[in-house]
Amino acid sequence: MGRRPLAVAVALGPIALLVILAFVDPDVTRRLVDDEGPVEWLQVAFLLLAAALGAMWVGRRARAGQPIAFEVVIVTLLLALALGELELDRWLFGTKLIGPRFLFRPRHPVAWPWRVLAVLIGFGVPLAIAVYALTRLREVVRSGLAALGEPWGRLLFVGCALFGMTNVFEKAVNRVHFVSHTFVEEALELLATCCIAAAYLIRSDAPRR
Repeated sequence: MGRRPLAVAVALGPIALLVILAFVDPDVTRRLVDDEGPVEWLQVAFLLLAAALGAMWVGRRARAGQPIAFEVVIVTLLLALALGELELDRWLFGTKLIGPRFLFRPRHPVAWPWRVLAVLIGFGVPLAIAVYALTRLREVVRSGLAALGEPWGRLLFVGCALFGMTNVFEKAVNRVHFVSHTFVEEALELLATCCIAAAYLIRSDAPRR
C-alpha cells in the first residue's frame, strides 16, 4: 500500500472539499479562489512537492547510470509552473518580467543591469532547457513513452494536460460563473496540481529499479 492511499487523498481530497464548500459557504469559497488567494498558494505547494520528488528521482537515476533528460525537463517545467503561479516577477519588479514594459517602463525603479539580468534569466533558462531537451530528444521521447505505460506517468500526463488546457482556454473558462468568475479556473488548476503531486507520490512508492 505505502503512499498510495495518501496519493488518492491528495488527488481528490482538496477539490472535493472545495466543491462542497462552494455549496455550503459561497462567500468563503469566493475568498479562497481569489487571485493570489489560498487556493493558488496550495497549487504552488503541490507543484513544489512534485518538483522536489522529481528531483529526488533525477538524483536516484543519475547515481544508477540511467537516463535523466526526461526527469530534468519535467522538474524544470514544474518549477516554471510554480513560479508562474506565484507571479514572482510582479512581486519583485511590479510588472511582468517577459515584456517590454519591464525593460523600458517598470512600475518600480530597477537598475538597468538588473533589468537585463532578469530578462536574460527569463529567456535564457527556458532556452537552455529547450536546447537540452532537443539535443536529447530521442531519450526524452523514449522515457516519456515509458512513463505513459505506468500509472504515475499517466496521472502526471493528465495533470499537466489539464493545467495547460485550463491556461490556454482561461478566458473561456472564466466566463463560467459559479460562485465567482475565477472558481472554475482555480478548481481545475487545483485538480491538475493535485494529480501531478499524486503522480510523484505513487512513483515514490514504487520499488527502485
